[in-house]
Amino acid sequence: MYQQAGVVFAQLTPDPDDLLLAKALWSGNVSMQDVARIVVTNATIGAAIDAGNTIAEGDIEYVILSSGAFHQMALAYKSAGLLGV
Repeated sequence: MYQQAGVVFAQLTPDPDDLLLAKALWSGNVSMQDVARIVVTNATIGAAIDAGNTIAEGDIEYVILSSGAFHQMALAYKSAGLLGV
């Protein structure tokens, strides 16, 4: 998540919702349980959890970066009134 937030901060014209989520993440206002819910639905990570294997932080970042999960979480947080307040 933090890697993607850094990418958002570095963009000249970031998506407004992504920017709000990046700011919320850096200020500690994003639930790590919400992040966990997103990544656990990934087939590879879900299978590893089911098998009792440790999940590498890089695997979590990969899901966030490759699946559009960061933007989807930004939209969900905004819809719930948790961003831009």
